[in-house]
Amino acid sequence: MKAAICITLISLGAFYSSCTKDAASTLPQPVGNVSQPASKIVDPPKDFSGNLYYKVAMATQGSDQLITWNSGYVTTTGLGFQGVLNIVTADNQSVTQSTATKTVTLFPGATLGSVTALTGSYKAVTYTISLGQAGSSYALSLSGNANFGYVAVPVQFIMSQPLGLRVQWFCCTGLNNDDVNLQYGQSYIITFTLKPNDVLNGLTETMLSNAVRTGGMIMISETSNADIYSVIRANLERNVCGTLTNMTEASAPAATNQM
Repeated sequence: MKAAICITLISLGAFYSSCTKDAASTLPQPVGNVSQPASKIVDPPKDFSGNLYYKVAMATQGSDQLITWNSGYVTTTGLGFQGVLNIVTADNQSVTQSTATKTVTLFPGATLGSVTALTGSYKAVTYTISLGQAGSSYALSLSGNANFGYVAVPVQFIMSQPLGLRVQWFCCTGLNNDDVNLQYGQSYIITFTLKPNDVLNGLTETMLSNAVRTGGMIMISETSNADIYSVIRANLERNVCGTLTNMTEASAPAATNQM
C-alpha cells in the first residue's frame, strides 16, 4: 500500500514538472542582447537663435463683409514664446518673454519687437502677444462701417480688458507643432494676422441692424452692444492665424508704425 502511494506521488511530480517545462517553452524567447541603455540626459544648447520678431496686422478684406474695417490699433504689453525642445534634457521647456508696452497700427501692420529663444528643433510651440490698455490707449480698437445695402453706418469696436492673442504653429499652416526649427545665427518673424471673416464669425445682419446706435454710430464695447462684443472677442481669442518666416539680421525690421 505504501509503495503504491509513493509511485502515485512520483508520477504526479513528473507530470507537474513536464507541464511546467511545456508551459515555459511556449513563452516568447528573447533574441540577442535585450539590455537597454539608460536615457542619456544632456544639457540644452547654450547658444541663441538670434531675434524672433513679432508682427501683427489686419488682413485685406472684401466688400462682402458685414463690417468693413478701415483703421485700428493694438496696445501690446508683452510678447511670448513657449516650446519643448526635441532633445532629452533635464529641463527641455523653453519659455521666453518680453514686456515692452507699445501701441501700433493694424493697417498695414507693424513690427512690435523681438524675443530670443534657444537654438533647436521644437514641438508644442505657442506664440503669444498680450494686449492691454495703457493710459488712454485701448487694448484693441477697430473702426469701420457696417454695410446695410447702400447705407454705410459707422462702427467702432473698443476693448479695454486684457487679451492674449495666441498662435499655435499648426493651427493655420497645415504643419504640425513639431515642425519649428530655430537655427543658430538666424532671425525669424512671426506674423499674427487678424482675418475679417474669422473676426466676424457668428455675427449676423440681424444683430447689427438691431444694435443700439449712439449719435448715429454703432459703438461695440463691454457695456454697449455687449452681444456683438462677446462674439468678436471670442473670435479674437481663438481665430488668429500665424506664419513664421526665416530672415537675416541684415533685413531684420525695426519696430514701425508706432502710434
